[in-house]
Amino acid sequence: MDTAKSITAKKLIRLIGIRS
Repeated sequence: MDTAKSITAKKLIRLIGIRS
């Protein structure tokens, strides 16, 4: 289930990028 982790990580990275 690495795909789910990848999607979650990408979402977190995107949120951090938008907040930065």
